Amino acid sequence: MHSDLYSLGCVLHELLTGRRPFSGATVFALARQHEELESTLLRELRPDADPALERLVLDLLENVPTAAPPTETPPPDKNRPQQAADLLSRQVEKSGCSLGFDHARTLDVRLELADVLCEGGEYQRAASAYQGLVGDLAACHGRDSEPVLRCRLQEATCHAVLGETGVALREMEALLADQRRILGEDDERTLDLRRQIGMLHMGAGDTAQAHRVLSDLLTDIEHLHGPSHSLAEGVHNLLSDLSGDSGW
Repeated sequence: MHSDLYSLGCVLHELLTGRRPFSGATVFALARQHEELESTLLRELRPDADPALERLVLDLLENVPTAAPPTETPPPDKNRPQQAADLLSRQVEKSGCSLGFDHARTLDVRLELADVLCEGGEYQRAASAYQGLVGDLAACHGRDSEPVLRCRLQEATCHAVLGETGVALREMEALLADQRRILGEDDERTLDLRRQIGMLHMGAGDTAQAHRVLSDLLTDIEHLHGPSHSLAEGVHNLLSDLSGDSGW
């Protein structure tokens, strides 16, 4: 739980400021900074940040992940993800009323809220938030823009986590058609989306379709990147699981 809260703090800090709370030339240096330094105050990087949200992020970043937290340390507040969502909801209302709910700055906060809801496991609310963002982001950035593609993927992923496999598959397959057109067949995001679609078919028990999707994908990945590519190995393992389960 300590590491989950700390990770949420890192995510919130980066979402709000566009910068990670710490950076280092090596993994060791980065880890030392996380343990020994305090992060930059949000309002030094983003003057319009809500003071209460700044305090919450600082509290979350104090939950440095350790192998064995001291027994005298009080248990972390499990309500902090909800507190972050509540604060961001108020920021959305405030920004929406003053600037408009489709203003670029309000859209940024709405996206932050959707991400926090998803990170906090509120997948139904997150799916609705992402769905509501798609049209407004398309009007602001264009329907083929990265923020729109990302929101569509996040919405579909939320439906998948909720067990709404049919909805998730329809949304991912529609997104795949657009990603192929916009990004190209060989873009890793397109390839990974095909993997996710294959996994959804597996989860739905449609082993025949899962095998077709993943077999075609493996052929394309090996052609583009060779059999040792990490994505190829992952797809190969999925196909091995299918073979073990269904006798392919």
